[in-house]
Amino acid sequence: MALVLAVLAATLTVALVPIVGVGAQQPAPTPPSTAGSPNTWALAPTGEDPRQPSSRPYFSYELAPGASVRDSVTLWNYSEADQTFTIYAKDAFNTAEGGFDILAADKASTDVGGWLTLEQSTVRVPARSGLAVPFTLTVPANATPGDHAAGVVASLATTGTPGDGRNVLVDHRVGSRVYLRVPGALDPSLTPQRVITVIHETGDRIAAPFNGVIANETTAVARVRRE
Repeated sequence: MALVLAVLAATLTVALVPIVGVGAQQPAPTPPSTAGSPNTWALAPTGEDPRQPSSRPYFSYELAPGASVRDSVTLWNYSEADQTFTIYAKDAFNTAEGGFDILAADKASTDVGGWLTLEQSTVRVPARSGLAVPFTLTVPANATPGDHAAGVVASLATTGTPGDGRNVLVDHRVGSRVYLRVPGALDPSLTPQRVITVIHETGDRIAAPFNGVIANETTAVARVRRE
């Protein structure tokens, strides 16, 4: 069976909440668009009203070393079938294009993704309902001051048949971002990782009184890492 990854979802369990409003003033949440997928679901920070999606677009905290906070993330299943999800937290990083991404599920987290503990790793969400999954974020006493980022991810594996008739396993994933600021004195620095010497043959003439030709010029390119 081939494995295909599709970027999508996230969350866990505790309170089972039917996705129905109480009276006309609390309509059921509008399902997000998931074109091309038979499953309709979403992951978001838990709101003050557990029957409704939160107004928080992501998790954001400022915690000193040694401090902790409890919160929860809610997984909404808008489909007509029960769904079983895998949920986990992973460190985030900036892509080469400057985008936000998180480590793969099989990669170990060494930063805030490893400081966040969810109460469950798998959860079954009944049809047309939402589950709020508590977690605890604990900052180590030796945490580096500055900004840290991670993501809570929910994964839903389904099977499909592409045009060639093969059965494939598709991993749909969605995530909710976690931003943490650790207060303290910052000590930013750059450490050279590699220096490359590039020689350019120019052929440009040298002004008088030398009356010669530049055979080549050298450029040093350094790749650095921020500490």
